[in-house]
Amino acid sequence: MGRNHSFNTTLNGLFLDRLTGTPTAREKGAPLWLAGVSYGPARASKPVVGPVSRPRATLALAEAAQDKVGAAARLRSARVACWRAGQATREPEQVLAAWRWRLPWWAAGEHEEFGKKMAQVRAARQALDRAGRR
Repeated sequence: MGRNHSFNTTLNGLFLDRLTGTPTAREKGAPLWLAGVSYGPARASKPVVGPVSRPRATLALAEAAQDKVGAAARLRSARVACWRAGQATREPEQVLAAWRWRLPWWAAGEHEEFGKKMAQVRAARQALDRAGRR
C-alpha cells in the first residue's frame, strides 16, 4: 500500500486464478458474491448457425483486442457500431441481446428484473450470514 501524493491510498495486488484443470463445483455456478443466484445475459436456447456476418466478425476481433494497450478507449464505440450493424443486418435477437448486455443500455423491464435479482441476492446473503454466525 502506498500514497500517490494525494488524499487517496493505492493498493496494488497480484491475483492468481486457476489456468488449467477442471473447474470445481463452486467455480461452475454463479459467483460467490451472488450467493448462488444466477444473473446474466439470456443464454441461447440453440446455437446461432450460418455464415458469420460482418458485425459478428468485427465484434469478435474487437473483443479479442480488449486487453491491448489503447483498445479500451475504442472498445465501447466498436461494440455500439457492431450492435447497430447487427440490427441493420437483422442479426438474431439472442445475438443482439448478448451484445447489448456488454453495453450500458437497459431495455424496458430490465431495471425491475435487476432489482428483483438483487433482492434475491440480498436475501440469500443474509441467510448465509445467519448460518455462518451459528
